[in-house]
Amino acid sequence: MLMACKGDQVERYLLPTVKGDKICAMAITEPGAGSDAASISTRAHLDGDEWVLNGTKHFISDGDIADYVILMALTDKDKRARGGITLFLVDRGTPGFKVARTQPMMGHRGYGHAELSFEDCRIPKAAVLGEVGAGFKLIMQSVLQIRLAHIGARAVGMAQRALEMMRRHAGERRQFGQLIGEFQMVQKLIADSATEIFGVKMMVMNAAWDIDQGRDARDKVSMIKVAASEMQGRVVDRAIQVFGGMGFSKDLPLERMYRDARVTRIYDGTSEIHRMLVARSTIKNGLQL
Repeated sequence: MLMACKGDQVERYLLPTVKGDKICAMAITEPGAGSDAASISTRAHLDGDEWVLNGTKHFISDGDIADYVILMALTDKDKRARGGITLFLVDRGTPGFKVARTQPMMGHRGYGHAELSFEDCRIPKAAVLGEVGAGFKLIMQSVLQIRLAHIGARAVGMAQRALEMMRRHAGERRQFGQLIGEFQMVQKLIADSATEIFGVKMMVMNAAWDIDQGRDARDKVSMIKVAASEMQGRVVDRAIQVFGGMGFSKDLPLERMYRDARVTRIYDGTSEIHRMLVARSTIKNGLQL
């Protein structure tokens, strides 16, 4: 998304972020706009040579420590997603922009989640990222790769770690005079996990190939969002079952993995939303694989 930077924005935002010298946060989600991102209420209007921002964002990852945010705001309430949404680069410390509070989460506790408020926050005309009115399109162009890596590939990685923990434990833990890996019920948990991980991994690689070839992979990425997030939760749940009481304790990372896995069915579009998108596309166009 920062590839849309131009002029001074390249030196001020893009390069420092790529080098790790600046932290960027995406300020999209609002109390009244989650999966339906186009329904945002944060607004921006032009006043002379400045844009004036008003609104609230929440659940913003790294919003409490970011040096700047990419803010999605409404610039034309009638057009909305069809030319009425714009992205802005807003620096931390800009008058009218503040971190209202941090929001404690069930999982993903390794970084902060913040509620951000913008009250008559003035930024220069040059703070527009991309073009005025093209913000929603720019977000959608980036979201495929983000979902594929952020949900699909990461879910495979976490699930593989959980499977490896299961495998080792099944070959070491003894109950009733034998290794638990010799029990068919435990074998089923491991076999089902290995099979599901393989399936999602192939889906991720196939969609990545399509994107590299310039093909439209929106339907595939929606399928992956559902399959990967739900697979991840099932595999980690099975791992906890294999470990028994120890799996439920904080002595092992499984309880954290369990909590972290749960939100993947919610953010970047809920499972229900992506199922709806896949169904609509399939009904209209047939299954394009």
